[in-house]
Amino acid sequence: MDLNISSNSEPEIVACPECGGDVSVLRHTSQHWAHRSRILASVVWLFFVLGVCLYLVSIGTWYHYTDSVELRRHIGSERRLALVPWAPLTKPSSGYLSLDEMERVVDGDADAMVLVRDTLQASVDYAEKKRGVSGLLGIRYGLVGSDAHINNKEVYRFGGDWITLELRENLKDIRDAGSIDSDQYIDWEVIDWTILPTFSYTKRNSDTTNASNRSHSLSVHYLTILGVLSVCMILAWLIRWVGFLVGIGISKKKWAWSAVVIVLFFGCTAGAVLNPEANSYRSSTAPFSTPLLPIVSIEELRGIAKNPESAARWCTEVLALNTEEQHGGLLLGQLWVFDESADESTHQGESEYLLAMIGYEFPLVSSVRMIYVPDGTGEENSKPQWFQVRVLHELGALGHWWGPLRAPSFILIHIVHIALIGVSFYWIWIIFQWAGRLVLGRVQGRRVLKKRCIFCCYPLTERGIIARSSINST
Repeated sequence: MDLNISSNSEPEIVACPECGGDVSVLRHTSQHWAHRSRILASVVWLFFVLGVCLYLVSIGTWYHYTDSVELRRHIGSERRLALVPWAPLTKPSSGYLSLDEMERVVDGDADAMVLVRDTLQASVDYAEKKRGVSGLLGIRYGLVGSDAHINNKEVYRFGGDWITLELRENLKDIRDAGSIDSDQYIDWEVIDWTILPTFSYTKRNSDTTNASNRSHSLSVHYLTILGVLSVCMILAWLIRWVGFLVGIGISKKKWAWSAVVIVLFFGCTAGAVLNPEANSYRSSTAPFSTPLLPIVSIEELRGIAKNPESAARWCTEVLALNTEEQHGGLLLGQLWVFDESADESTHQGESEYLLAMIGYEFPLVSSVRMIYVPDGTGEENSKPQWFQVRVLHELGALGHWWGPLRAPSFILIHIVHIALIGVSFYWIWIIFQWAGRLVLGRVQGRRVLKKRCIFCCYPLTERGIIARSSINST
């Protein structure tokens, strides 16, 4: 075939006598997959991935253990009194019953009576929420000094664990603030920053005037955000593949793929911002300060809360614990008493864990089996569930639940984290391929300067030099 072209509008095309390539081409980096530049880039990527996998395995954890928990420890303590709120501890506005308010009940104050009955009913409701609290004999009440520690905690979440804002306050409720010796306390402020594995900002300070500690913490879990973006990219690829199968041809339009990724990600972001979660916790403890009343069962306590006369007699009994020498600002405390002779299996739980994690904050797969049989009786199996939007939203995982209600088992596959690893390796492969083309382009540039074929480095003939010069001149 004659490659000479006599037309004045087009330059002459000359083939390399060694490889047959067009000597007039100055740059050609779009090579076949079997070209050495792409093979070398793929080999380097493969060793890089193997090295990263070995590193992740070395810092990761794969363990199986069984944990036994005595559930009653989460409810009461034999060593400390817990202050009794007017309402459940989940409400940060909960107040606490004082000795002065119980004195007003004895004097016939209707408003104080409402507070007393609400306080007792809160204890009943908490016990019923715990399904009767296995092994609970009852509650002993006493008076607690006003220097009890009150802990407030408010947590706001956006997109499960995308962004977490946590506010803590530890208040030492000393009602006579002037009694604090400022010489023994120092105001302080600490600011902490962390970048890995999450970005977090924490500010803590101490206020001696109010005898309180405060903590404000903002955490941005950028690995989770990148994981959600990776899921959106995978979904976009699937949409392109489906579009190719049905003949839409979206796979040939890169802008359409990018648009799908952006729409999916901003949809997830909007869902995270528009559906924040807010949780509040309040707890308080104090050392013993007075003797305690005899044990009152939950049934007896329910009757006292419903009957104003019984509530007034109960206040009289509590007031009898106080002496005139004690401060009038004492608060009501409670101690939950359990039957020590009861079978341990009636108030103990057991959890069996099987976890695969990278570090301690990047779970991949987790399996948990929990056992809790408070009365020694079995229950029917719960209906297996494969998918729950709440779990996907909060944990970025697909879960499967099965087994009895009192001994459930579940497995979680954290697809957001797995997708992040897979997509990251894909983009690293793209980077290595791009780097291979960049190196190949520089090699071809040097061959052009040396007047050689960019494909095989064969010296150009005089005819090839003329053909390449005519291309450059145009």
